[in-house]
Amino acid sequence: MIPVMHTERPMKRFLPVALVVAGLSTVALPSAAASFAEQRGFEACAKALEEEMRGTGLVLERTHKRGESGAGRVFEIAGTAWIDGQRTRVTMQCDTSSNGRRVVTNNTDFGETRSVVSASN
Repeated sequence: MIPVMHTERPMKRFLPVALVVAGLSTVALPSAAASFAEQRGFEACAKALEEEMRGTGLVLERTHKRGESGAGRVFEIAGTAWIDGQRTRVTMQCDTSSNGRRVVTNNTDFGETRSVVSASN
């Protein structure tokens, strides 16, 4: 059992340690808690999703998942958009360069039935 710490800012310091102890490789953190390169990677992934979903009323969630993949980072962001007249959950997984400036590949899932895979050069 992981002990609960009672301080003014318990999650900011406790959560990363708890996740490392639990052995998780992908974590969900508020984007404000990320490093500069992680923030830039998240923004690049979010921009790619916004461009793909232009005109659908996309609303991004406030948290994202991230992990490491070779020399780069992997981000998964989610939101909702209007697709075929229904509000649908949309998820994009992006592999970015190590500095987060460029999305190398991405995979977008629309609900549970449709998926689009893209690659950038």
